[in-house]
Amino acid sequence: MKYWSIFCLFVFGGMFYSALYGQHIRLMHYNLLNFGSSGACPSTNTRIDYLNTILGEVNPDIFTVNELKVNLSGGENTRANKILEEVFNQNSSTFSRATDTYQSTGDQVNMVFYNNQKFEMYAQDQITEDLNGNQLTRLIDIYRFYYKENIAIDTIFFEVIVAHLKASSSVPDALERATQTAAIMAYINANDLSDNIILAGDLNVYTSVETAFLNLINPSSGLKFNDPIEQLGPWHLNSDFAEIHTQSTRENDGGCGSSGGMNDRFDFILYSDAVKNGSDGILGLSTTYKAFGQDGTYFNDDLDQNGNSEIDSDVASALFNMSDHLPVLIDFYMDINFTSVQREISSGLIEVVTPIREWIVFNTKDLESNAFTLKLFDISGKQVHKEKLKNRFGWTEVKANHLPSGIYMLKIEEKNGDTHLKKIVK
Repeated sequence: MKYWSIFCLFVFGGMFYSALYGQHIRLMHYNLLNFGSSGACPSTNTRIDYLNTILGEVNPDIFTVNELKVNLSGGENTRANKILEEVFNQNSSTFSRATDTYQSTGDQVNMVFYNNQKFEMYAQDQITEDLNGNQLTRLIDIYRFYYKENIAIDTIFFEVIVAHLKASSSVPDALERATQTAAIMAYINANDLSDNIILAGDLNVYTSVETAFLNLINPSSGLKFNDPIEQLGPWHLNSDFAEIHTQSTRENDGGCGSSGGMNDRFDFILYSDAVKNGSDGILGLSTTYKAFGQDGTYFNDDLDQNGNSEIDSDVASALFNMSDHLPVLIDFYMDINFTSVQREISSGLIEVVTPIREWIVFNTKDLESNAFTLKLFDISGKQVHKEKLKNRFGWTEVKANHLPSGIYMLKIEEKNGDTHLKKIVK
C-alpha cells in the first residue's frame, strides 16, 4: 500500500471538500493492450488476475478502457463480460457496463464499467465520422450518466467521453488525430450535453502543441478541456515529465505491445471548466491525478517490479505484465446538496483580515445577498461553527477565541444559493 502513503499527502484538501460537497468517487482509465487477444501476450485468464490485483489497489467507481477485443462478426462481448463478472462482480452485482459497440475498421473497442449503486447510465452514443463525413479509424464513445445519491434534491448529469486516437508520429497520423478531436468538439457543440464533461483515453499525442491536443484545450469557441495537473509541454522523450509518462512499461516488448521504456504521456483524463470549478455538482480534485505506479525513476526503462517506491512489488508486476500502458486516475467529489440553481464557488470575493486572533474579520461588500450563513470546518472536515448573519456594513466579525490554532475552511452560503469558500489560518 505504498501508493496510498503518497496519496495521504493530498487528503487535506479532500477532507474539506468531503464535508462541503459530499461523496468521493474515483475514475480510472486504462489501455488494456488488445485485451482478449492470443499470441505473445499473457492469456486472458492470467490478465484477469493482473487486473484484479491492480483494481483491488485502486477501487475505481468508473473504469474506462481502450483496446478491448471484440468479434467482428458481432455477438455479445465476452471479454467485457469476463471483466465485469470476474473482476467487479465476483461477490455482488454492484457494477454494470455499457452496451457493446462495433466498428468495421478493427476489432478493438472502448468500454466503461461503473458502480450502479452510485450512477445510472441513461444514454450512450458514438462519434463515427469526421467533419467531412469520412469514417473514423476508431469509434469515440460518449456515455451519459446521472448521480443517484442526490436525486431527491436534483440530478447531477455528466458525460464521460472515451477516445483512442490514432497512434504513431508521422504527419498523416498527427493529422488524423486532429480530425478525431475536431469531431469530438463538434459533437459537444452540436448536442445538448451537460457542462460536466470528462474525456478519458489513450490520445497518442507527443506534445501539448499538437493540433489534436490544442483542439481540446484551446478551441476557438465553445467548451474547452483542462489538464488537471497543468503539465503541458513536449512530453515525448523528455525526462522533465518522467513522473507522468504512461508508456511503455517495457524496454523490450517480447512481442507483446510497445517497447522503449517509459518516455511518453499518451494516457489522459481531462475535464471541462465546470468540473474544474465544481460549479455544477462535480469537483475534480487535481492533486489526486496520478499515472498509477509511476514514481518518476523509469525514464526510457522498464517499470521496476521490485524497487517501485509508489506501489508494492505484486502490483508493479501486474502493471508490467498487464499492458504496455500505465493507467491514470483522478478523484472527484459529488455535491449531494447540489441544485441546478446557478451557484458560485469562489474564494476571491472573501477578503479576511490577518492575523486572526480573537475575531475573524472578513469583507462581505461584494456579496449579492443581505443575509447569509457562515460555517467553519476544521482540518478533519468537521463543522465547528455555524451562524446566520446580516450583511449590513460590508464587513462582518465572528468570534474565534474558542477555536484552537489551526487551519479552517470558511464557507459562506448566500440566500440566493451562491456559495463561497476561503481557507483561513488562526
